Amino acid sequence: MEPVLSTRDAAAILNRKPQTLRKWACLENGPIRPVRVNAHLTWRVADIMTLLRGHVYVTAQTCIGGIHAE
Repeated sequence: MEPVLSTRDAAAILNRKPQTLRKWACLENGPIRPVRVNAHLTWRVADIMTLLRGHVYVTAQTCIGGIHAE
């Protein structure tokens, strides 16, 4: 199994709040997708590293009723 991080740890590395990552998971609108392990959200280290290298961009977005507004 590939290395994963908890939502709290992934959020700290990405300088985001854990709730932001949970929202990405719930709305399926984030730049990376979680993996469920024993009913918990986890985040692939490889995806986080790709995001940090700038190959995927995190933009400030608001979600209003499931519709993205940038």
